[in-house]
Amino acid sequence: MGKIILKKPDIELLNKQGYNCVDLHTHTTYSDGTMNYNEIIKHTKKLKIGFSITDHNLITGAIKACAQNKRNKNKQLIIPGIEVTTDKYKDLLFYFYDIAELIEFYSKIKKDISRPKLKKVPKKIISSDEILDISKQYNCLSSIPHPFCLRPKRAYKYFQKKPTVLKKIDAIEVINSILKKRRNEKAILWNLELEKAFTGGSDAHRLKDLGNVITGVKSNTVEDFLNGVLKKKNVVMGAPGKIPKKILSQIRIAGTNIKIWSPLQRKPKQKNNKIRKT
Repeated sequence: MGKIILKKPDIELLNKQGYNCVDLHTHTTYSDGTMNYNEIIKHTKKLKIGFSITDHNLITGAIKACAQNKRNKNKQLIIPGIEVTTDKYKDLLFYFYDIAELIEFYSKIKKDISRPKLKKVPKKIISSDEILDISKQYNCLSSIPHPFCLRPKRAYKYFQKKPTVLKKIDAIEVINSILKKRRNEKAILWNLELEKAFTGGSDAHRLKDLGNVITGVKSNTVEDFLNGVLKKKNVVMGAPGKIPKKILSQIRIAGTNIKIWSPLQRKPKQKNNKIRKT
């Protein structure tokens, strides 16, 4: 069975035990991160870990990182990924066995997701249920990120009220370095209740945060890694970052996500100009 450990990752020890460690939640300048894909490649090499670029509603960073890794003879374990914001502000992470399948999946959903940097805002945003149905056409793993984060992104209550949708999801992100310890503990307990697979990632938007949380599997390929997660043969290890880091990260995320959410906001109520009777 897998392990969930709420403490700073000991990469060296995990590597000695045969685990290939991957930070499964990172963001580049293509969405709301402050680092480019080349910087992530260089920094994670120093840390001796792999990574997944999970930009919000965009896959350019993931494509370029995978292409660079191929030129380097796949020396790093890079998982093709994306974080999609659905119609009720709820995010979903998707991890693919092959970059070609991620590209095909993205081609089917891109018209129904908000991409403010590209000035693409659809009239109707895709729902969690719809995107999960589409994902089942591909070899991929789905995970709910930061289920106990601040509203309106908090996913716990939303999916609890939608058991048929929740059933379609493969995993829960049990440790996210941006969240406080108690919020991660709630995610761990919820996952134990659901008995789903589990993932963990730093949610890094800056180089300093990379590797704060890792998911480790005894594997050398993307296929074996994701299969290991699905079979709960993985370890997730990590701890929340320091308070200033978390505050800075959350402010930056909120700033970008306001743009993503903006087309979904309700129209302001019109003021009632009727004169009250005295």
